[in-house]
Amino acid sequence: MQNISKLEGHENEVKAVAWSPCGNFLATCGRDKSVWFWERGLGDEYDCMDVKHGHSQDVKSIAWHPSRELLASCSYDNSIKLWANDEADWVCVQTLEGEGEGYGGLDVQMMCGWIGWVCVQTLKSKGEGAAVGHSSTVWSVAFSRDGRKLASVSDDCTLRVWSVEWSEGCPPEPHCSLAACISGHHSRCIFTVDWSAQGLIATAAWECLCSVQQAHDADVNCVRWHPSRQGLLASAGDDGLVKLWQYKGLGQAAAQQ
Repeated sequence: MQNISKLEGHENEVKAVAWSPCGNFLATCGRDKSVWFWERGLGDEYDCMDVKHGHSQDVKSIAWHPSRELLASCSYDNSIKLWANDEADWVCVQTLEGEGEGYGGLDVQMMCGWIGWVCVQTLKSKGEGAAVGHSSTVWSVAFSRDGRKLASVSDDCTLRVWSVEWSEGCPPEPHCSLAACISGHHSRCIFTVDWSAQGLIATAAWECLCSVQQAHDADVNCVRWHPSRQGLLASAGDDGLVKLWQYKGLGQAAAQQ
């Protein structure tokens, strides 16, 4: 394997990297609290398009929407942010914070004369009452294959599923709302999450279909479903191993629905 390019800019550890669905953009995030957007130039060169410092702590993970120019980032600051490429002169930035009853307040700000990647929404718990966002570090986020849902997992031992909707404006703007908060299946921090093409979520789902205890001899850092082979899951752990798992209950689960 040959190294064909090196992208420099982060001040220290780079925590995650993700290609956009079209393959023209590359996003990175790191311990320096930043999210970087790179665009492919000539040959194998990549140019930095933008650097965002919206998070106040380490940025742990990033995930692209499967069909739109929308990126989700999650952080040690307990929040999830949505970033969109907006070419308009006026940009509406939404901040959603859980406070009190229901979904709390919606803070809408206007920004003039700015072009580039902007934070269109922040999902975060705030104050007392019925929290919407996570109450501790958000370790991983993942969009469903159809882009209608966003899953997030956290140090608070919960899996949260968000509905992703788009306005009818021009350009359309994304908005997330909490669809489900699933708890009681993990007693320790949940480090990673991924959707399968069949709609299953690893490490958890709408209902718990399968659980593997002591899957690794140390913390499990990442799980990813195979893009086409049904039920094939890869896991990576601090024990230095990558393991492949075949889930065989898909046919039974579909028959019960």
